[in-house]
Amino acid sequence: GEGFAVAVDLRSAREHGVASLGAGDAPAPPAASDPDAASVPDRVATWKRKLLDLTLRNGLISYRERSQSLPLQTTSLAHLEDLLAAGESFQLVPKADGDDALQVDAALAQGRLHVALSAKELDKRALKAFREAKSSLEETGANTFYLALGFLQWFETEHSETPRRAPILLLSAELQRPGVGKGFRLALSDEDPYLNVTLLEKLKLDFPDVDTSELYELPEDDSGLDVPRIFERYRRAIRGRPRWEVVEEAHAAPFSFSKFLMWRDLEEHTELLLENRVVQHLALGTGRGEAFEAAGELPAPETLDTARRAQDLFCPRDADSSQLVAIHASNDGRSFVLQGPPGTGKSQTITNMIAHCLGHGRRVLFVSEKMAALNVVHDRLRQAGLAPFCLEIHSTKSSKKAILAQLEEAFHAASTQAPAEWERQATQLEALRAQLNAYAHELHDPRPLGITVFRATARLIELRGAPKLRLPPALFRAPSPEGYARLTELADQLQAALEAVGAPGEHPLAAVRRAAWTSTLSEDARELGERVVAAGERVREAARALGSLAPPEVLAGLSRAALGRVAQLAGLLL
Repeated sequence: GEGFAVAVDLRSAREHGVASLGAGDAPAPPAASDPDAASVPDRVATWKRKLLDLTLRNGLISYRERSQSLPLQTTSLAHLEDLLAAGESFQLVPKADGDDALQVDAALAQGRLHVALSAKELDKRALKAFREAKSSLEETGANTFYLALGFLQWFETEHSETPRRAPILLLSAELQRPGVGKGFRLALSDEDPYLNVTLLEKLKLDFPDVDTSELYELPEDDSGLDVPRIFERYRRAIRGRPRWEVVEEAHAAPFSFSKFLMWRDLEEHTELLLENRVVQHLALGTGRGEAFEAAGELPAPETLDTARRAQDLFCPRDADSSQLVAIHASNDGRSFVLQGPPGTGKSQTITNMIAHCLGHGRRVLFVSEKMAALNVVHDRLRQAGLAPFCLEIHSTKSSKKAILAQLEEAFHAASTQAPAEWERQATQLEALRAQLNAYAHELHDPRPLGITVFRATARLIELRGAPKLRLPPALFRAPSPEGYARLTELADQLQAALEAVGAPGEHPLAAVRRAAWTSTLSEDARELGERVVAAGERVREAARALGSLAPPEVLAGLSRAALGRVAQLAGLLL
């Protein structure tokens, strides 16, 4: 019919050695007629395809022993799981001699678990696995060390000679190190067990004849998981596949689930995720750069004190105006990126954001790739007394038992301050803030001259060493912007004149006090000069006459008036 392109016989292709293409290597779907208008299913499918690694590089699809793998020796995986689920831990010891099942079982009963490695190789691998698991837990908060029970041995094609092995059941485990030289112990953590859903997705995609409908459930018995029943279901599902089998082995090794868990969230909760405005924008946006509807304008720092009440601000840590903008914007539902180099207070601002939103009855999800970032913020919230309201859902805190304990603590948490006390202190803070703001307004509000006190003071400090001029007080009795502008203009003219004639105090005619020129000024100056010259000549004659007189023999006989005249004359001569 119309629209038919080609038919491919998958079974025949596989019989001739054509391997299937894993989703991780599959090409992107062809672009729609409008390349910017991908539908929601297409975008979500693209996200899921990038998250789910179905290639042979993934240890959940094709497991290979590595330098951190510990192959365990046990005669019954079900019995081992029951003991571990009951809280038992086992000392890891080197491989047993030969295939002595009695020796293996006897050791297990005594709390020892044999590993199919020599003593030297066991110590080497266990130490490396211990360090890697500890580092991963400290840095990311995620446990990567698991106990794999049972493996599906499968082949890519009917003619493939290379068997692949994928774990079936994975239990979150931990290596315990009592001390240097004391070996290692294996125990289970409090996390829930995992089915290898990555393997099931691989089977659904590449081997549709394998019925996986029963494989997604985890049947339980009185002791925990019903391991034999899980294996039996796999055996029924692969019955039509030659050479495929379930291998009952146990390996403790690192496995990564981070991307798979994100894939599972997309797979199982797509509609719920799309209810979030941010996810909806990413899924529905056409890619043309339209702004997110919740972006909007951020609050202006200068309006915060007038537009926001102190009673409505819940910040246990100090915050400047730019940080307060981010704090209020987070509670307003704004979308923004908070940037800053190390040491600029980002963690402190996040702490205030969480506390402020909690105070307004909001829920906050704080996510970080690094464990250290979570710990810094949590420690500050704990110091502020908000630890009971923080639900840690990462690393060792993510088990059901730990979460229930945290919820119980939150339910029993009581406020240490009554609302009336908070209102009283907030009102006092509001009054103090108003006083500080009034001081700031007095400094920065323009005065009648059109300038602020702050600007005028700063200008005076800048001109501290400049010459001072005495101006008539009347110029400042009725200040106005126009008058100030006129004074500024006159000052500019005076500066230009001073640059032309130099400093007045250093001019030879500085003693002249005349402010205006007259037609007789030159003649008057000449006459005064002649009079000065004549007076000087008379002084010189008097000095010569005085010098020709014999010095007085006795001054004691002179009267007081005579002595005064002598002193006056001496002053004139000197």
